[in-house]
Amino acid sequence: ANTNKSLYSVTVASKKDIEDYVELFASANMEVVSFLIQNQALTKTFVKEGDVSSYCIVAVEKHSVVVSIVSFGIVIYTSTINRSVFKEEGDELVIEAPELLSDVVADINKIMTFWLSYVDKNKKYSFQKIESIILTSTHNDILKSDFANKISSQLGIPTVIGDVWKNVIDTQKNIPSIHKNDSYQYAVAIGLAMPRV
Repeated sequence: ANTNKSLYSVTVASKKDIEDYVELFASANMEVVSFLIQNQALTKTFVKEGDVSSYCIVAVEKHSVVVSIVSFGIVIYTSTINRSVFKEEGDELVIEAPELLSDVVADINKIMTFWLSYVDKNKKYSFQKIESIILTSTHNDILKSDFANKISSQLGIPTVIGDVWKNVIDTQKNIPSIHKNDSYQYAVAIGLAMPRV
């Protein structure tokens, strides 16, 4: 790797969106110090500082899936798949239709194929192939569904549920007071609370 190169993550958001948030916080007598978007916060939660590996973070919600490629701890690429994969049945979320799930997995595969092509064409940056897919969601039912197994088996890459405590505490020495299943919904909040690196 060329040590003279630096990676920077650039985020673009509409000025109106930012102004709306600033106005909202100001109306609650809160001062905005900075903004951080979801995929950047998740990267801080799930990827250790100094880790140069590449990961695909898949944030799944009821009506969308956000897929981010992370390398050297930097969000390199993000795409949102606007599909409703899950529906509510009583108190649980279930997969709405197998074909929708297959479509989402196919979309994730396209993004990963793009990354492999980019890595091959840009060897000067020392990017690596994706080591694993990190699955996250604010809905425990989604994480308990067959979604992770489907991704792993269809794409042939290890798929893990993100450990929200990875960069916060050593769970071998300290057990968090919150139940593990409940902790998943705080992945973004934990990344937001972590210091900037």
